[in-house]
Amino acid sequence: MTQQLSMSGADAQKQSGRAWETLKVLVPSVVTALVGFLIWNAQMEMQSTVDNSNRILQMQLALKEEYYKRRLTIYENACKQIAETKAALDQAAATPSYETQAQDRMAELDKLRRTNMLYWSPNLDKQLGNLWWLGVNKLKTKQFEDDKLEETLDKEIADLHTQMKQDLDLGEIAKVHQDAR
Repeated sequence: MTQQLSMSGADAQKQSGRAWETLKVLVPSVVTALVGFLIWNAQMEMQSTVDNSNRILQMQLALKEEYYKRRLTIYENACKQIAETKAALDQAAATPSYETQAQDRMAELDKLRRTNMLYWSPNLDKQLGNLWWLGVNKLKTKQFEDDKLEETLDKEIADLHTQMKQDLDLGEIAKVHQDAR
């Protein structure tokens, strides 16, 4: 019986040694797998964050591009309408129908200004308002032959065109693209 007990003790020690050897092999593998999983998970989270940031940036860039496209179209229409309004104001003295046409153009100019305030710069909005008031004043007072008023109208229109060019400066658009990167 003693012999059996000593053999069982030796077997127990052997099994304990094997378990220890197995544990020594398994622990580094399990730790390596766990660390690898944690690193992979962190990389996936980081990649997801980068992807979301890129999508947001692309969306912002697309919205800004669309905004500038619309702004350009609106400014082009405004230039056309300003020219038509000026021509109508110049002809207003000729006949009552031309005066009515000038009043209609002034109303359209005011509507243009009010409906596109999202796209106007504050300076341009103010200048469009000034032009409208000058035109209204010309029609109300019937100062059709007033050279000083004509000079003021011409200067206001020139200032409007200058402001529009500044507002649509391509350097500003390039800055938006650069900021997006």
